[in-house]
Amino acid sequence: MGWGVEQHETFADILERKTSVRVLNAGISSYATVRELKILSRTDRSRLRSVVLQYCDNDLQENQAFCTNGNVLAISSQARYEQICRIAEKKYYFGRYVVKLIQGAFVWPVRHIAMAFQEAPAADLIDQHAKYCLYALAHAPVDLKGVDVILVNLAGPTAVVNGEHVNVATAMLKQIRDGALPPALAANVKVLDLQDILTPDMWLPLAGHLNLKGNEVVADAIIRLMGPDYWKTLK
Repeated sequence: MGWGVEQHETFADILERKTSVRVLNAGISSYATVRELKILSRTDRSRLRSVVLQYCDNDLQENQAFCTNGNVLAISSQARYEQICRIAEKKYYFGRYVVKLIQGAFVWPVRHIAMAFQEAPAADLIDQHAKYCLYALAHAPVDLKGVDVILVNLAGPTAVVNGEHVNVATAMLKQIRDGALPPALAANVKVLDLQDILTPDMWLPLAGHLNLKGNEVVADAIIRLMGPDYWKTLK
């Protein structure tokens, strides 16, 4: 990952510099948990000790589709791909991308404001986010036995249930305790909730990606989560 920042400004590079542990940045913008794990299956894992999976609210659709489609990630048809190519190849005109940004800027707040008035559906939606992310992890195409998995929750729906604040991270923790993952895998999974720590000034305007300050916060939080002695064992 690192959309909108330089490679050395990503939390992967920052983590590497601060811990002196080699870190591979294999993240790709728009990839949800399923495709993140597919990328992992294609990399050299001979020295793999830890995996950081970044979770955001737009990951639900892909993860859910994988589960409901028999553990197969459906891809667009050739016709749909060619249609998108034709749209992308259209001649540029002044303001073309500004219009798209403005459209997105209106859709996002409307969707989240509507969710705020539906407490019960929001709580159900939170459970779905957690459920399908953990399902993808449990059905990963790679053997993660003995590998520390860090699930980092960046953004997603929130709700107040029985007076308690809940989000995707709290739902993940509950579902893990309830057996959503095989015991051997669950023992090495940690959930890092940064949703309330990442303030608006840590995000790029409109783009929905972390800026340098946000990447620094994520890196520092991962270091604290695992503790100083942990990183020494990886060198």
